[in-house]
Amino acid sequence: MKKIGVVFLVIALVFIGILFGLKSMFFYKYVKIDENTDLGINRELIDYNVDIKNTLIMGVDSRENKYTSTRSDLIQIASLNMEKGTLKMTSIMRDTFLYIPDKKFYDKINHAYAYGCDVGLIRALNNNLDLNLDEFVAVNFEAITKMVDLINGIKVNIEADEIGKVPGIKSQGKHLLNGKQALSYSRIRYTKGGDVRRTSRQRIVFNAILDKLKGRPYKDYLKLIQVMLPYINTSLTLKDLSKLVSTYLTINNLARIQVRSATANGVLV
Repeated sequence: MKKIGVVFLVIALVFIGILFGLKSMFFYKYVKIDENTDLGINRELIDYNVDIKNTLIMGVDSRENKYTSTRSDLIQIASLNMEKGTLKMTSIMRDTFLYIPDKKFYDKINHAYAYGCDVGLIRALNNNLDLNLDEFVAVNFEAITKMVDLINGIKVNIEADEIGKVPGIKSQGKHLLNGKQALSYSRIRYTKGGDVRRTSRQRIVFNAILDKLKGRPYKDYLKLIQVMLPYINTSLTLKDLSKLVSTYLTINNLARIQVRSATANGVLV
């Protein structure tokens, strides 16, 4: 489970809260997508498989916790095959140049969110990649800062070309990063490897968080729920979230969890 990422960690925390009957403490932002909304799904091309559920996962950089006029810094598609019990997490490179239906021109895919918010990004991905996305979970990156501070930091190996790009870090090797440092590390762009390596750093941070949470008592998870849920924006109801996470929790074999990235030419790495 440890490679699923911070978004599914949040969903798991919600599920724990539900088990404890703490629904009153959930204050995430629910956004209903109208059933008549054009999501760019080409029903002539899509061969629907009822056993596969695709969900758009977004990391949004919003200083004031507002989900408009900003860009999606992290774009992932979670594909859950309920029949085979497998989960594939596919990262879409933020600089991938695709057609943006809302603006009728080509641009970087992470700009689609700024133009049309969650539905705009869904529409662009469906239009270009022949997907059937109809639900999303958006997490404000500020949630990472809060979570890392709450668990007293995470240990990350800093490479030579990353020195000077994380506040307060002046040497390579293992360092204990606080929330702001962890967020800065995950945002590093201008090093060898570009956006592919940047996405890898984000996964390193997510996995370090999950490793730090292992074996903690339930009361610690409840604190995390209270801190993080205000930074969640999703089209999923609480019932939807609990149903999804109950399925995710059945995937206890790491060999059945595949994390990959889609490059600009469509190659999965």
